[in-house]
Amino acid sequence: MPHYPDGLACPWYFVERLKFVAHELARVLRSVAASEDVGQLVSFENDFFEIRSYTQCKHEKDNAPCPYCRPNFKCGDVEVRWYKHLGRDTVINREITPREAFSIFSLCLHSIWELEEVLYNG
Repeated sequence: MPHYPDGLACPWYFVERLKFVAHELARVLRSVAASEDVGQLVSFENDFFEIRSYTQCKHEKDNAPCPYCRPNFKCGDVEVRWYKHLGRDTVINREITPREAFSIFSLCLHSIWELEEVLYNG
């Protein structure tokens, strides 16, 4: 039984792009945090998107999503949730086209690269 039965199955191409965003973010922040484990990236938020590698909600009842807790990923009105790790029972709050997924992916990556520029090149 899925952990978030009310969500739409997140398209595989969006899940793969989110994995790349998470790895790229971990690469940039790893140098700051000196962490070798992507799982150590618990939470990140900027003006463009927010991502949480793991959300453990104490409000959940009967495997239903909690309306009080934040999604694992949010960019604009697109919200994605997963169970324990990205790719497992991954659901999205609405349908998304490949073109829209690419736009979100590009926005996230550019904001990460801008952060990298600020962190390492002043």
